[in-house]
Amino acid sequence: MNKMKHPKRKRVRIILIVILVFILLCAAALSALAVILIRQAGPLDSLGLDRYPMTTMVYDGDDHVIQQLHGTENRIPVKLDQVSTQMVQAMLAIEDHRFYEHPGYDIYRIGAAMWINYKQGEIVQGASTITQQMVGLAKLDRREKTWQRKVKEGLLAIKVEKEYTKDQILELYLNWVYFGSGAYGIEAAAQTFFGKPALDLKTQEAALLAGLVQNPSLYSPRINPKSALKRRSQVLDAMTETGSLTVEEAEKLKAAPLGIIPAIPEEAYLYSSYMDCVIEQALDDLNLKGAETSELFAGGYKIYTALDVGIQKKMEEVYSQDENFPTGENDEIIQSAMVVLDPHTGEIKGLTGGRGTKGKRGFNRATQAMRQPGSAFKPLAVFGPALELGYGPATVMDDFPKAYPSNGEIWCPQNYDERYRGLVSMRTAAKYSINIWSVRMLNRIGVEKGVAFAEKLGITTLVRKGYQNDMGLSLALGGLTKGVTPLELTAAYGTFANQGIYIKPSVIRRIEDREGNLVWEHTKEGRQVMSEQSAYLMTSMLQTGVEEGTGKMARLEDWPVAGKTGTTSDKKDAWFVGYTPRLVGGIWLGYDTPQEMKNVIGGGRNAGPIWKLVMEAAHADWSPEDFTKPADIVEQAVDAKSGLLPSPLTPKQFIIKEIFNAKDVPREVSDLWTKVQICPESHQRAGTYCPAPATQVLFIRPEPLNRKDLPKEFKGAVPQDQPWSVPDAVCKLHGEAPPPANPVEATAAAEPAGTDQSPQ
Repeated sequence: MNKMKHPKRKRVRIILIVILVFILLCAAALSALAVILIRQAGPLDSLGLDRYPMTTMVYDGDDHVIQQLHGTENRIPVKLDQVSTQMVQAMLAIEDHRFYEHPGYDIYRIGAAMWINYKQGEIVQGASTITQQMVGLAKLDRREKTWQRKVKEGLLAIKVEKEYTKDQILELYLNWVYFGSGAYGIEAAAQTFFGKPALDLKTQEAALLAGLVQNPSLYSPRINPKSALKRRSQVLDAMTETGSLTVEEAEKLKAAPLGIIPAIPEEAYLYSSYMDCVIEQALDDLNLKGAETSELFAGGYKIYTALDVGIQKKMEEVYSQDENFPTGENDEIIQSAMVVLDPHTGEIKGLTGGRGTKGKRGFNRATQAMRQPGSAFKPLAVFGPALELGYGPATVMDDFPKAYPSNGEIWCPQNYDERYRGLVSMRTAAKYSINIWSVRMLNRIGVEKGVAFAEKLGITTLVRKGYQNDMGLSLALGGLTKGVTPLELTAAYGTFANQGIYIKPSVIRRIEDREGNLVWEHTKEGRQVMSEQSAYLMTSMLQTGVEEGTGKMARLEDWPVAGKTGTTSDKKDAWFVGYTPRLVGGIWLGYDTPQEMKNVIGGGRNAGPIWKLVMEAAHADWSPEDFTKPADIVEQAVDAKSGLLPSPLTPKQFIIKEIFNAKDVPREVSDLWTKVQICPESHQRAGTYCPAPATQVLFIRPEPLNRKDLPKEFKGAVPQDQPWSVPDAVCKLHGEAPPPANPVEATAAAEPAGTDQSPQ
C-alpha cells in the first residue's frame, strides 16, 4: 500500500514542479516583455509628459495677448489651481472617480465600466484611468489599437504614479486631453467654447467639456448640440453619484442652454499684415527659417511685440475706407502699404500690407513689395551723402537741363513741373523736389557715395553689378533696378529723425521660451550713419518741403513734420515718407502690376493726406514737441545765388539766413554779382552807342548755359532767374561797335549791398 502511494506522491510533486516552473517562466516572460515594452516606450525621464505641443502667445506693446499661434493643436497649459473646482469634479466624475485611490490602473473601474455601458446600451464610460489616458496621449501612438499598446499604457501608468503626485498627473492630463474644435487642454477648450479662462468655468460648462473627452466629434456642441446636451446630462448624473451635486442641482443644470460662443473664423489673423511680419521675423530670430512653422506654432513661445494697438486700428480704419484712396480703373483697386515706427528704438508700431481682404501669410506689400521710390530716394542717395561731405542747405547748383552720356546715348533729366529755377540751394531743391539739381549733385559727389550711403541706411535691394544695376545717375531720381520696400525706406528716414543713428526695424521686442527664458531680444543700439548735425540739417530741409513745398498735404496741426514725396515719372508709384520728433511713417500707392495711375496726381497730393490721417491719430495723446537741435548748428546770412557770404553788391532779396554745421560755415565772399550796363531797349549788354544805358546789379552764371548738347525738346529752356543774370549778347540795335573787352564795368566794392536795381 505504501509502495503504491509513493509513486502517486512523486507524480503530484512532478506536476507541481512543472506548474511552478511554468508559472515562473510565464512570469519571467511577462517581466521580460514588460521590460521590452517599457524600453520601447522610452525611459520615464524622456517621456516628455509636459513637453506637449503648446500654443505660442503673441502680445502687443502693452503686454496684452493679441494672437494665439498654433498648428493642429491649440494648447494653452495651465496649473491645476487655474482650473475651476467644478471642472475638476466633472472630469473625475465621468472619467475616473477613483483617481485618488488607485495605483494607475483600476480593476473596479474596468468592471464598473462594463456594467454601466451594458445598462446604457452604449459606451458612456471608458475603462482606462486618467493616468493611463495621460500616458497614452503623451507617449503612445493614439492610432494603435493593440494589446501591446494597452500593456505599455498600464505599465507606464504604474511607473508614472510612482514618480508624480496625483495632482501633477491630473494637471498633465487636463493639459493633454483633446476637447474638439482644435482645442487641446482645458484652457484652450474653455476659451474656444465659452470665451473664458478655465478658472471661471461654471458647473454646467464644466460638465459639457468633461463630456467631450470621450468623443469630441460625436458630442460636439457645434455639430451635434442634442448629443452634447445628452452627454452633459450624463456627466451631471455622474457628479451626483460622486457627491459633487445633489440630484436637484443636477436637474436644474440640465435645463440650462449650451451657452457656447460662436466659432471664431480662422481665415485671417487680427492685424494680419502685422502678424505676418511677426511670424516671419520670429522664424528668422529663432533660426527656424526653412523649417515648418509648426516648430514656432507648437513651441509655446511668448512673443512680445512693439504693436501700438491704437495706431494699428487707426491705420486699418483708414485703409478700410475707399474714399481715402484714388480710384483705380477696370475694377482694379490702387493698392497701398504703410509702416509707422519709432525711430529712436526701431520698433514698428503699426503696419499694413494692403487694402481689401487679407489672409494668413499673404503678400505683405509693406515688407515684400519692391517698388520704385522716385524722389523719395533723394535724401538717401543725394542730400544725405552731400551733407556728410560738407555741403549744406545753402549749397547752390544750377537747375538747368544738362546732358549726360548713358550707354552710348544722351540722358537729360527733366523736372516734374518742367520748370527750371536756375541757381538754387539744396533746401530749395528738396522743397520742390528738383530732379536736375539732384542729378547734378550726385554727379559731383559720385554714384558710389550715393549707393554706399543708402546701404548704410538699411537699403538692401540695390544692385551693384550686372547689365542692369544701380550704379548710374538715375539713382538720384529713385530709378532702381529692383526697387525698395516701404519698410526699408521708412526705416531709412528714421535715421534722420534719430540724430543720424540707424536702427534696424523690428516688430518684436523679445521672445521667451515656454519656461520663460529669454531667447531673443531686439537691440536698440544702432550705427551712426551721419553726424547729428547733418541729420538736423536734413530734417530742417525736409521740414521746408512739408511746410512750403510738395509735402504740404501732410502737415499736422500742432506737430513739426519733415518729409519727402516721391512720384515716378510714369505715375506707377507714389510715396510720402515723413517723420515727427516721435514717429516716422511711410506710405506707398500703386497697382500690384505696375501701371500708370491715371487718377493720381502725385505722392504729395494722394499719399500725403492718408499719411496725415494716421499720424494725427498716432500723436493724439502726446503734447507737441520740436526737433532737438544739436550743438554746433549755427545760423549765417548768405548769398542765395552762391551759398557764400553776401558781397556788398548782393541784392537784399537774395540775402537769406541759413543754418550750417559750424565747421562748414562759408568763409568766402560771393563774387557772383556785378554791375553791368544794360541797353533799355534790347535788354542786352549795352554797346558803345546805346543811348542812356542803365546800370544794373546782375550775377554772372558760374557755368554758361549750354544748349548745344541738349536734346531738341530742351533747347528752348530758360531758367527762371535769367532776368537776374548778365546777358550773353551785346546790343546790336545801335550800331556795329565792338563789344568792350570786359563787359563787367564795376567791381564788387563799388557800392554797399542792397543798392541794386531790379532787372528790366
